[in-house]
Amino acid sequence: MLQKKIDKERPKSLGINYTKLSTGAIIGTAILYNVILYKSEAEFERDKNKHYADINKFGSYKYGFMVKNANRFGTPLPYPGKLKFFEVEYPVLGSAVQNQR
Repeated sequence: MLQKKIDKERPKSLGINYTKLSTGAIIGTAILYNVILYKSEAEFERDKNKHYADINKFGSYKYGFMVKNANRFGTPLPYPGKLKFFEVEYPVLGSAVQNQR
């Protein structure tokens, strides 16, 4: 399996140890309840404490994904990722989601 390269500087700037990050796995669940399209760098910068995205690494379209009820699994579930949003087969998540209740 191809290991995704992790940006080591961004986690460090947020006080996160990058060696503890998981790749190639589902680490939990959350509800996506809103998507914000930022029309200016000033708007994007104003909400930086909500998305923690680095403004220097994005093109002209800047989106903020608002999530709630985030729950981390005790053990990451190996799963190949894809670009953008994608469906996850329910049997893979079934027991992990039930264990969160």
